[in-house]
Amino acid sequence: MKNDYLKQLNIILGKHGYLQDFSIKKDEFRRFNGIIYDRSGKNYFLKAAFGKDSYEYKSLYRESQVTKFLSTRTKKIRVSHNGYRLYVPNVAKIIDQDEIFCLITRYIEGRKLLNENSGTQVDILSATLELVSKLGKVSHISTIRPYLKNYTREALLISLPIRFIKASILSPSALPRLIRASWRALSLLSSGIYEHGLVHPDINVSNIIFDKNAIYLTDWEEAGWGMSAYNVTSPLCLQWQEKTLRDRLLARLRDNGEKKITIPLLAYRTLMLFNQHLERGNKKRKRDFAILKFLETAL
Repeated sequence: MKNDYLKQLNIILGKHGYLQDFSIKKDEFRRFNGIIYDRSGKNYFLKAAFGKDSYEYKSLYRESQVTKFLSTRTKKIRVSHNGYRLYVPNVAKIIDQDEIFCLITRYIEGRKLLNENSGTQVDILSATLELVSKLGKVSHISTIRPYLKNYTREALLISLPIRFIKASILSPSALPRLIRASWRALSLLSSGIYEHGLVHPDINVSNIIFDKNAIYLTDWEEAGWGMSAYNVTSPLCLQWQEKTLRDRLLARLRDNGEKKITIPLLAYRTLMLFNQHLERGNKKRKRDFAILKFLETAL
């Protein structure tokens, strides 16, 4: 089946003047991605999904609309912080044909944050968080509102039971801790006024490329609107074992007047991590248990 999909994909790409060097692979989310090039040899990054009724297809369509809009905004409007400027990779082409959807973006040449030392990661991640906050303030989000997910406090609370149930099914041995984490997440019910804005809930070192003072943020699949503090939860969780980074991000939440919401949001995000099927001995799952332990003692 995978080879059939690749064959169909190659035919459609060829019709639009693109070629691939067999680097296209199917990821864990059942989408195809990789590097392609045009007849002049210029490189691009491809994401593709199959089946109009599939979640992957609909999700990629939403991502394409958000990416197209934000790439134009960051090109026209200077969004900067501490000498860094934010960009969203330009969309070269969107193909919607024969139940195959393709998002083709400019291939970014630069340094991958994933390969940098922890100090550089802290600096670039912190700058990126500030830049995303500014981007939301200078963009007419109403234009892409239909394609954005809901990350308001109410939306997170509504989905909390589902997150808890799925986490409990996938990790029954962690049930007592998951219950306590869910209880911490319920603190979202407490009153408070929190800043709302553009949310990229998957800001992490894998999604950032930088070149001198330019920061490119990719993967807007889960982009939404809601509690701005939620942006911090992804790098905080995914890089939890990096103490310097962890302490800086926790401090950022607290210094921004969001101390009260820090633990509930972190608890919610941790439940989402346990929604993934991973063995207890997996490195990522050990990280998740470490966060659960922190949540039990955090004030």
